[in-house]
Amino acid sequence: MFLNSINHFRAIAIVIIVAGHLYGVSDIKFDSFSQNVFGNLITGGTINFVFISGFLFHSVFYDRFKYSKFLKSKMKRVLVPYFFLSVIPILISLYTVPDYWNRIKSDDVIFGMYFISSLKFLISGSHLIAYWYIPFIILVFLMSPLHIKFIQLKFTNQILILILLGLVSLFIHRPFERIEVFQAIHSLVYFTPIYLFGIICSMHKDKIYKAAKNKELVLLLAAVLLAVIQAYLGQNGNYMQPLNNISGIVDLVLIQKTIMCLFFMVWLNRFENITNPYVNTVAKFSFPIFFLHPYFLSFSFRVKSHFNINFDYPWLMLIGFTMFFGIGSILVAKLIGEILPKYSVMLIGYGKKKKKYKILKKT
Repeated sequence: MFLNSINHFRAIAIVIIVAGHLYGVSDIKFDSFSQNVFGNLITGGTINFVFISGFLFHSVFYDRFKYSKFLKSKMKRVLVPYFFLSVIPILISLYTVPDYWNRIKSDDVIFGMYFISSLKFLISGSHLIAYWYIPFIILVFLMSPLHIKFIQLKFTNQILILILLGLVSLFIHRPFERIEVFQAIHSLVYFTPIYLFGIICSMHKDKIYKAAKNKELVLLLAAVLLAVIQAYLGQNGNYMQPLNNISGIVDLVLIQKTIMCLFFMVWLNRFENITNPYVNTVAKFSFPIFFLHPYFLSFSFRVKSHFNINFDYPWLMLIGFTMFFGIGSILVAKLIGEILPKYSVMLIGYGKKKKKYKILKKT
């Protein structure tokens, strides 16, 4: 059964993720309480992506799961495009910040320096904004047999595991993006409860829809209240810290976004029988948008810096940039798909599928 609501959720999730990366280029300062609240609601959108990925893992792959086939598909549509799209950013990083990792610098081992640095960039995803997600999600794919075992557990055991792992995530926080070499492992620990929560919500979606019917406003208000509390406590955006310096502070973003996932899941179910071609297009191209929008962002930063451009209406620019980056990424993906139909999947993670699933795939 195709879940139109999850497809719509995927479109919303990618828009939130793109918007969350555009504060700097839009000149948003977060110098008021209301702006901090709004920023807290947008920031951390990756949690939505992870929730959807877990939901679809159960809905799409569980009944027909074959590990080798599953990995082959994901490596082709995720890992290969990641390698291809990482070449230019890594070369630029090696040229502009040769001592980024503060390691080998001697001229007689220059090849070793470039090789090791390139390897670190690939392992961490630190060479381009948002690319940290790929090494992390690859680890999630590799652990799929454990997720199958989780699905087969009794509900009480599932909840116990979810609570225990969730408590760990609340205190370890997200890693410092683009700094830690092995941040994918840190991210795996942090995001796994959300992935498992998505699996549970897929397994028990009918009961959740029934129990939360007409309670969407309560869920939304709870999420907004947490964003307000974050702003009141002086927290702007994600909670991030290295594993060797755990502060003991509870990650309210994780709680807020978990509630927001439930809100979107239940609220969008109201429109299960409604389709919108624009929303469906954004959902269809969500992963190419994810892969390509950092290129648009990097280019925009360079143009803005070169011409010393400052914006008087930053929030309006945020909306404009979000639309521009999204539409631009879709057009580029379509163009590559038309010019190189046999290779577009390996180049940008988009192309015609040999076999259609009941629910559109999401990574």
